[in-house]
Amino acid sequence: MLTPPVLVDPGRLDYPASGYRIVVERAGLTVQDRVQAARGRVVLKVLVRADGTVAAVEVARPSGDPALDAAAATSAWTWLFQPATRDNQPIDSWALVPVVFLPE
Repeated sequence: MLTPPVLVDPGRLDYPASGYRIVVERAGLTVQDRVQAARGRVVLKVLVRADGTVAAVEVARPSGDPALDAAAATSAWTWLFQPATRDNQPIDSWALVPVVFLPE
């Protein structure tokens, strides 16, 4: 029997906000997009495999700027996660990951 991936809500995780930082490559952004990036917030829905790699990325809540959404989604493919577990065994799971663009 196959068990579908679960959705992990970041609001329920015990990660300290200072414990992680996501760096999104800005080289592909225009000057205007870099200015907008200081105010952008994207929420990604990421399917994390049992080995911690990314299997799928979707924009759950867009920033309003397609270039920022694309930069966040492209960057997500390179991330490595600690997978969710069920009965102490790693499982595939969906995670909602907020990405806030800060000034450089």
